[in-house]
Amino acid sequence: MYGIDRKRAIRIVAASLTSGTYNGRGSDHSAFSPYRTEPAALQAYEMSGIGPEDIDLVQVHDAATIGELQQIEA
Repeated sequence: MYGIDRKRAIRIVAASLTSGTYNGRGSDHSAFSPYRTEPAALQAYEMSGIGPEDIDLVQVHDAATIGELQQIEA
């Protein structure tokens, strides 16, 4: 179908979204803090039924434009 080699296809087994608020006062809950990333990872592991030892690649994306720029500069 559409020239896709299904044997080589990458399977997505879970996706998770977390967010928080920013108070502008140097909160520990920044984009680089485990307060946001750890819950997302734990949710994805539970949804998928696998753990970190089973994963070859993780695609992480921050949908907020300023977050992307901060991560590029970090």
